[in-house]
Amino acid sequence: NDLKILEILAGQLDTSLKNAELYERATVDGLTRLYLRRYFEQKLEENLLEAHKAHQPISLLILDLDHFKHTNDTYGHQAGDAVLRILGRLLKKCVRPATDTVARYGGEEFTVILPRADAPLATKVADRIIKAVGGEEFAIGDGQTIRKTISVGIATVPPGEPESKARLIKKADYALYEAKGTGRNRMVHWSEELLQKLRRDARASARHPAVGSQPTSSAEIDSL
Repeated sequence: NDLKILEILAGQLDTSLKNAELYERATVDGLTRLYLRRYFEQKLEENLLEAHKAHQPISLLILDLDHFKHTNDTYGHQAGDAVLRILGRLLKKCVRPATDTVARYGGEEFTVILPRADAPLATKVADRIIKAVGGEEFAIGDGQTIRKTISVGIATVPPGEPESKARLIKKADYALYEAKGTGRNRMVHWSEELLQKLRRDARASARHPAVGSQPTSSAEIDSL
């Protein structure tokens, strides 16, 4: 009987381990060991609902490695992978492990959900990340190291204010685009001033479309 019980327990443990492995594969990026985009979007939805119910702020960071294509083109994709792997570790060290969610959004773009974080706290975390990345010597193999920088877009939802997942992502993404367009290696926070600038740019683009510019419409900007 004891042997039978042990066999049953062993089978249950094996099944649990396999399920855990499958869950990790479905939610965690194999290269950076950060959460995947699907998990991030689900978590952001949950955190937004919780923040609204608890009347607490919540912030979102969208980050993009500067000139990452140049890294791949110059040193090869294995070097690029090494940079992303190290970046994954750096990002985890810069956030609160018990509450924050760090994810690989796609390519060299990453996201950080900061529950209960107002604008000053989100700015502090973004600054910590920028300094950590800028101060790191990224080992890319064969004894070579390179330096990298990162740009950050920040969007914050004040306590009690309703906000959708799509709108918050769009706000942080526009803030990131502004950071990239005004020098890189910096952060930009979504604000009323940025909204007004985007409206002016959208009107100007409608009159004089520029090749290679970010496609924006007045309707899209007005929805933010």
